[in-house]
Amino acid sequence: MKTYRFRLERIRALRRAEEVVARNALGVANRRLGQAIAERDQRRERYVSLPRFTGVMERDSFMRNQGELNLAAASLAAGEQAVATAVSESAARQLDWVFARRKVKALDRMDKRAKEAYLVELGRLEVKEVDDIVSACYAVEGLGYVTAEVRQVAANGYVKGARIGSRGR
Repeated sequence: MKTYRFRLERIRALRRAEEVVARNALGVANRRLGQAIAERDQRRERYVSLPRFTGVMERDSFMRNQGELNLAAASLAAGEQAVATAVSESAARQLDWVFARRKVKALDRMDKRAKEAYLVELGRLEVKEVDDIVSACYAVEGLGYVTAEVRQVAANGYVKGARIGSRGR
C-alpha cells in the first residue's frame, strides 16, 4: 500500500499562507489602532490643558482663546474619528483572520480523519495478509494431513517420530 499523503496538502498550504497574511494584517491594524488611541489621548490632553478664561476680557484675547479651543476640539473630534475607523478596521481584520483560521482547521480535521481511515485500512490489509499466510501454510500441509495426524494421536496417543503440530522440520 502506498504511504499516506493528504490529497489536499497544496490547498492546506495555500490556506495557511492566507492565514499568515490575515494575521499580519490584523497585527498592522492593531498597531494603527494603538497609534490612533495614543494620538487621540495626546489631543485630549492638549484640549484639557488649554486655559479657559471667564469673566471680562478683551475681544481679541477672547477670539484667540475661543479659536484655540475650537481648533483643539476639532482636532480631538478628528482623533476620535480616527480611533473609530481604526477599531472597525481592526475588527474586520480579526474576522478575516478567524475565517482563515477556520479554513485551516477544517482541512486539518479532514487530514486527521483521512489519516485515521488510512491506518484502519492498513490494519485491515495487514490482517488480510496474515490470514493469507496462515491459509497458505494450511494449504501446503493439507487438511487431510492434519486430520490424519489428529486421528493417529487419538488412537495411539502420539505420532511416531514427530511432535504434534510439527511440520516435519
